[in-house]
Amino acid sequence: MTALQEAKRYSDAGLVVIPVLPRSKRPAEGWRDFQTRRPDPEEVKTWFADSEGNVGVVAGAVSGIVVVDVDGPEGERTLAEREVPRTVTTLTSKGRHLWFAHPGGVVKNRTRFLPGLDLRGDGGYVLVPPSVHPSGHVYTFAEGLSLGEVEIAPLPTWVMQATQRPLPRNDSEAGGSTSYGMAALKAETVAIQAASEGTRNDTLNTAAFLIGQLVGGGVLDRTRAEVQLVSAGLAAGLDSVETRRTVRSGLEAGICEPRTPANGKMTPSEQAALSRLREAFPGATVGEFAPFEEETPPTRPHAVDVARLGREASREPGKMVVNGLIYPQSIIGVTGEEGQGKTMFADQGCRQIARGEAVFGLHDLGELRPKAILFFDTEQEEEEIRRRAAEMDTRGLIVPDGKMFWTWAGGLNLATSEEDRRYVEGEIERVGADLPWIDAGSNAVLDPKDDIEVKGFFNYLSAITRRYGLLAIGITLHPRKRGAGDYSRRFDDLFGSREWKGRLTKALYMENDKIICWKDRGSHVRRAWPNRVKGCAVARLLRPGLTDDAAVPFVIEAGEPDEEIDAQALEAKAVSMVEAQPGHYSKTSLANALGGRKEDALQTVSRMIREGKLGPDEARAKLSVEGEFPRTEPIL
Repeated sequence: MTALQEAKRYSDAGLVVIPVLPRSKRPAEGWRDFQTRRPDPEEVKTWFADSEGNVGVVAGAVSGIVVVDVDGPEGERTLAEREVPRTVTTLTSKGRHLWFAHPGGVVKNRTRFLPGLDLRGDGGYVLVPPSVHPSGHVYTFAEGLSLGEVEIAPLPTWVMQATQRPLPRNDSEAGGSTSYGMAALKAETVAIQAASEGTRNDTLNTAAFLIGQLVGGGVLDRTRAEVQLVSAGLAAGLDSVETRRTVRSGLEAGICEPRTPANGKMTPSEQAALSRLREAFPGATVGEFAPFEEETPPTRPHAVDVARLGREASREPGKMVVNGLIYPQSIIGVTGEEGQGKTMFADQGCRQIARGEAVFGLHDLGELRPKAILFFDTEQEEEEIRRRAAEMDTRGLIVPDGKMFWTWAGGLNLATSEEDRRYVEGEIERVGADLPWIDAGSNAVLDPKDDIEVKGFFNYLSAITRRYGLLAIGITLHPRKRGAGDYSRRFDDLFGSREWKGRLTKALYMENDKIICWKDRGSHVRRAWPNRVKGCAVARLLRPGLTDDAAVPFVIEAGEPDEEIDAQALEAKAVSMVEAQPGHYSKTSLANALGGRKEDALQTVSRMIREGKLGPDEARAKLSVEGEFPRTEPIL
């Protein structure tokens, strides 16, 4: 079979496929979007039509699976001590992959959650047959355990216990889901699993329709609903492909007939569903399943007298976390093109703060010293952070015990997900952190392009800053990707919603040998960096770590203020050069030949062309002085 045929086979089974480079584990395309959505058939065709590459399947809720990676003899010894159900299994270069049904909720990727075992869940992916490992091993299904030959088994309890945090008692955790919706969903999944043989598919179809109505009514998140209904169907022993088709069909039919709780009261069918839920969980309290219980609104600050604020500010001027860079309760963002080292830059800054030394060799620490820094990494997995930590240690950036912590958070939804918020706050409380850093912000919401979601994300950051007394929050951000031949994008053009730009208090952009501060509330950076580009503070960004394995990766040099340009002298020089070689220079080549700051030279040449001192004013024109080129008169 061709790669396209294989990819279609997996896609038809309800799995999300992505293209992977030949004999590699590296995706051939950006795949972050496909952690939350399925590619359409045309995308799949484009990826695999003429491909000789590997096929990857995205794990997690979007495909409805999680995968246990069994690594060699150590992993097999761990499995030998536990009950492992018969399930879809692929043979890898060192062991095997065991596929299990996604149990709902968020299942994080885990490295060595037990000896010799890794877990690929939300935010992860695996290679599938007939992909070729970099070693030359060809992935195959174990005999009799291929997709379609055997059902994907429910995730064993021992895996959940070893990888998941204890779930809070409040079950209203899904982004976009109310406590009512979550209670109804839980009741229906209980009913599906309790259905007798011969009635299970009808029960699943009815449940999917009822839940679809709630999705349509806006009280339940569709992704969460679909994942949990499919998991319940698989746990009841239904066929994998048919289960997914039934759930999707039922949900879509229900969405077309939306409903919400009627006047705060449950309908008879909803009362029956809740009764089933309570029967299934006899030890639970009523509060756990109270669908209409109002949540306590978040604590908000009281209004204060503006005159008092002014007096207090004048008595306590300018306490800083990092002088000239980070002030209390601020949100600082770091962005730059791919490959500029944004994550390492943030890591180095956090380490230097934790060590109590000047940040990037320029900014001394202020009076407000963080107790602990917590780095939420949503992109790099544990093995990569171990490698980077060892590298940073060799560069003299060893952090004292208890001053900086790292966690692989995977994809988060801090805009709406109560579970993810509890996780973040729980980690902050556990390590006593008062300066968290999120790498990267676009992975902390479901849709970074959605204004409402990004607003919710920043509102949440403001709330936890007050609630936990955070000194500041850092975020690594991605710029909008350039299209072919697109040179018009500014350094402040961020990927996604415009809210990313609006809500930051400081924003730094890395570009080769310079760093630009394009958002500077309080003007602290402008005072520390005297030079300007497009009106923004700019400094030199040195990279000694590129040539010296023992040096820190980055150093910032503010430099002396640029000398004021002599506009008349620059203009006279331009005229002299063009007179000496008429028809030789274009606008850009003349600016380059003038010397000095290219930006100043280009602005001068452009102004002279607009004023008619040089011309003609046409694209790619070769310049002459005034009077020696035809002037275009306006058409009346």
